[in-house]
Amino acid sequence: MLRQKNKRNKVHQLILKCDFLCWDMYVSV
Repeated sequence: MLRQKNKRNKVHQLILKCDFLCWDMYVSV
């Protein structure tokens, strides 16, 4: 269970990072 939660957290961080990058690009346009 702990491992599953950790994995999900990693995915969440990845999504956040992608969101941030996409937002950065959107703002610079």
